[in-house]
Amino acid sequence: MRLTILGSGGMMPTKNRYPAAYLVEEGDTKLLLDCGHLTLARLIERDINLHDITAVGITHFHADHFSNLLPLVQARWVDDMILQKEHKRLTVFGPSTLEERFNKLREVMWPEPNESYGVEFVEGILNRKVGDLVLDTFTVRHVPWFPSVGYKVRAGGASMVYTGDLNNEQGKEFEDNVRGADLLLIEAGAVQLSKTHFTAEQAAQLALRCGVKQVVLTHIREDRLPRVRETAAGLADLVTIGEDGMKVEL
Repeated sequence: MRLTILGSGGMMPTKNRYPAAYLVEEGDTKLLLDCGHLTLARLIERDINLHDITAVGITHFHADHFSNLLPLVQARWVDDMILQKEHKRLTVFGPSTLEERFNKLREVMWPEPNESYGVEFVEGILNRKVGDLVLDTFTVRHVPWFPSVGYKVRAGGASMVYTGDLNNEQGKEFEDNVRGADLLLIEAGAVQLSKTHFTAEQAAQLALRCGVKQVVLTHIREDRLPRVRETAAGLADLVTIGEDGMKVEL
């Protein structure tokens, strides 16, 4: 199983850090976790055919995690029409209200009544096989006005967990899903205690409590990198700072 970080930043893109997007590959299976603005650009830069994406997992509905999902579907549809190819169905996982919110975006951005693409929406907490991967979702808390989920992905005896964005009220169930992961991909968007984001220190403490083997910190603004580096330096055997283009083999 291989993880490629396509976007390791937050809402404001920079040359070095695009918004959240993470590609997990096993065999011919390509699972895209989050699909923030500019995700399509990162996929194309890396010569990844948009039609080869097997499934997408959305953690929550902020633009830096969700906004390129509709453009991904539209791009695949238009390309199929031009090349006269049969549409390849796309499965999209996410929290409850996913399909409803996608259709609201579609109403504004894709108003043609007869144009459609086969999308299977799968919402909420689940355990499901996705090609060569096994996927579990679990509840995380980020903001109170919509639900969020995290993802545990397994293949060949290895496991990785991606949390999405986190507030400070994660409970035992959350830690049970993190416990023992070979790789924890976790946000470190705050430099001090926050109601909506984790700090690098909190991420490291969580990993130590839960016996995680490797931590990659992500969702980092470049002006906050010095503080994050301080934390990572003290736990160099455990913690790595994620960067766009980074690949991790599990």
